[in-house]
Amino acid sequence: RIYYESVGTGPPVVLHHWSFATLEDWRDYGYVARLQDDYQVILLDARGHGRSDKPHEPEQYALELRVADVVAVLDALDISTAHFFGYSMGGWVAFGMARYAPHRLRSLVIGGQHPYAQSMEELRQMVRVGIERGPEAFVRQFETDQTRLPAAHRRRMLAHDYHALLAVAQDRPDLSAILPTVTVPSVLLVGSE
Repeated sequence: RIYYESVGTGPPVVLHHWSFATLEDWRDYGYVARLQDDYQVILLDARGHGRSDKPHEPEQYALELRVADVVAVLDALDISTAHFFGYSMGGWVAFGMARYAPHRLRSLVIGGQHPYAQSMEELRQMVRVGIERGPEAFVRQFETDQTRLPAAHRRRMLAHDYHALLAVAQDRPDLSAILPTVTVPSVLLVGSE
């Protein structure tokens, strides 16, 4: 089961969050408030996150299944095509949408992600800290003496199912062959801070 919400009116736009996040993070960072007057904003908790199901088997996180989750949400809302904005893990799913469901896209906005093969071992190591030493140790990896996570974000991170997050963090195959086939308007966002 995939938890989702739809707010606002206008052309539909799917916001797909990053690893260790939930749909609430889009609200916290102001995206929903900024977009909902002009768009139907579709938010979902990706499998393994938030209020969606959290299988512990790595094969349950194949990219085709993650794309199928987005398509199922669009179908449930009776939406044939939507703009898609994915950040980091959500950007990986955006490349998956371009590969497995291009006919459902109006445009792509991909932030902090690339289509090339990538080892996710560093991410798995971070999650193992949460499994072996507990959620507080996991969250401390994101905090410094000067910078603490906002309270709501911190609570959500402490509540994660770390065994599911470990299953989520699978190495990514190369999807760069799809780049010449993308025909919808697209923006790739990268930054150093």
